[in-house]
Amino acid sequence: MTRPNLNQIRLELAAGLPLRTRWLIHETTLDFDFARCQNPLVSVDRLMPVGFEPDCRSASLFAFGEQDYAEGGGASPYLVIDRTSGEVLELDLETSNDPIRFLNSSSSTFVLTFAALERAIRLRETPIADLKRQLEAIDFQGFHRSHWRLLVEEAADANWVTL
Repeated sequence: MTRPNLNQIRLELAAGLPLRTRWLIHETTLDFDFARCQNPLVSVDRLMPVGFEPDCRSASLFAFGEQDYAEGGGASPYLVIDRTSGEVLELDLETSNDPIRFLNSSSSTFVLTFAALERAIRLRETPIADLKRQLEAIDFQGFHRSHWRLLVEEAADANWVTL
């Protein structure tokens, strides 16, 4: 299996994602910052706080974005590419449980998934009820194990998108 080309991935992400965006969920903000895509991707080993013990997988993870839930009052994970598999993951250095969560099976499916979520959550162009079906079609290999799935199921159950 060939390793994904990080520069190609970076360019794809930079072209397909907004520089920054904000979603409002139950009047709580969820911010995304993809400015890291504008420059060569950095290994998460270089982003680890002093004293943080990297795990064996961190050397293959490269950050391309960041999330911020509740303006610093909640989780602030990095969005990363696994150089070995090409998967897109969420890396939360602030949690002691499972700091790595799967999002998408590739950078291409991440871009399409993020665009669909943006249309439904921020722009309100897509009904939340249609979102799960759309995301399953975009990443049929990975949606069933994706952290996005939990977000979409919660949205469908609670209708939490603030109007």
